[in-house]
Amino acid sequence: MAIQAMKCLECGKTFKPGEWECMPGVYHSVASKRYFMDDAPTVPEIRDGARFINKGISQTQILNIPPERQIREGDSITRLPGGSVTFVRGLYETSNPEIQFYLDRKPGLCTEARWREVYLNDDEKVQMRNLELSAREQRLADRENDLLAAMKAKA
Repeated sequence: MAIQAMKCLECGKTFKPGEWECMPGVYHSVASKRYFMDDAPTVPEIRDGARFINKGISQTQILNIPPERQIREGDSITRLPGGSVTFVRGLYETSNPEIQFYLDRKPGLCTEARWREVYLNDDEKVQMRNLELSAREQRLADRENDLLAAMKAKA
């Protein structure tokens, strides 16, 4: 996998992985990216006498993203602890290029389609489908209106 250069939205510089700061203490910011995990809870709770799987409070923490680093200054070594990211309901979004770099290489993440399959219940899937259909209908109506306006302008 070739390491690609990234472009900072704040300072406009193009930089390579490892060059995470615009200036000391100020980190680059890149286009936001979403990551998905298909780790939905499967153990039901009992609520009002019925079985219920509460996917709304699901959280998974991944440790060591970015990993621990050592900085050598002369004879002394300073260790910087690794970070962590928390996926809430199987979703994590970031514009931090360092975190994106390591999550892009992390095994075990899934596609948005797989995440939808695991996390969305039937009602949510129907609502999403209805939203997509209404958006498509609106785009078609806008296109028809644009074509009609173009035909009137020619006439």
